[in-house]
Amino acid sequence: MTRRFAAIGVGALGRRHAQSLMADSGVEELFGVDPSAPARQQMIESAEAREFVSRGGVLHLFADVCELPRDLEFVVVATNADVRLAVICDLLKCSQPRFCLLEKVLFQSLPEYDECSALLAASQSRVYVNCPRRIYDVYRDLRNDLHGARVDLMTVTGGDWALGCNAVHFADLFAFLGGEPPTRYESRLDAAILPARRSGFSEFTGALIGRATGSLELRSIRGSRAATIVHVVADSRQWVILESLGTMTVYDGDRLVDHRAFTVPYQSQLTSRVANELFENGSTMLPTYEESARVHKPLLEAFLPTVRSHFGANVDAFPIT
Repeated sequence: MTRRFAAIGVGALGRRHAQSLMADSGVEELFGVDPSAPARQQMIESAEAREFVSRGGVLHLFADVCELPRDLEFVVVATNADVRLAVICDLLKCSQPRFCLLEKVLFQSLPEYDECSALLAASQSRVYVNCPRRIYDVYRDLRNDLHGARVDLMTVTGGDWALGCNAVHFADLFAFLGGEPPTRYESRLDAAILPARRSGFSEFTGALIGRATGSLELRSIRGSRAATIVHVVADSRQWVILESLGTMTVYDGDRLVDHRAFTVPYQSQLTSRVANELFENGSTMLPTYEESARVHKPLLEAFLPTVRSHFGANVDAFPIT
């Protein structure tokens, strides 16, 4: 059988997924879907697409999900969150992909998570969510360092690091490292909502504090240019990670016991790795849809009061992506 992959949404992020698949995943036929003609054209003109075609790969570009073939091995859904549920619904009507990878934030309202669960329950597809810090070598090393110990505290602190769209990355990382994902958060968000970098979407600053078997504290400081620091505490040991510098410093009590350099991989280096893991092992370190939904929903609930104070008391969906 021809190995057929698809990338739904081939804008900036989706194109990186597609580039990774074309470069190193054994794909023979790739389908790119985007209603934007300029996005499709940029995809065709990319160096990776030209190289893929020169090696005998077949590239199709469509405007509509329903133009996809029924049999697909691997599909990435890299649309904005506001249309993602509709796209997944259309995808599962016309195709039966073996594996799916969804971008996040998954959806903009809480009811959509249950709607998607029902859709996926009726499907044969195995669905994962792209929270890629689980496959960064630095965080795999940290998890190995923990030897199964409980994470007592994890903090993420920095200036304007897009708390709305990035909080789920770190909540998922907390779960990956062995913390129990919080089921609710104390919201200390700033009252004013900011425009996100992507037009038509919103962002937050302030803090969210979740407690379960350990504590997770997420702080984005408005107007600050401070680097984002990830700090993990387990018993007497501490790990301090600066992704922007590519360093992890490890302490045991008051002793510095290690200082490691690492490189943060690009998404264009990761998607093929996920696809290959799925085909070779039938699984990946990324969270399943249900695992990720349990991490997403308490975060959305924490943002909702601030959203309603800004957009209106009856608002249930809000513009995060």
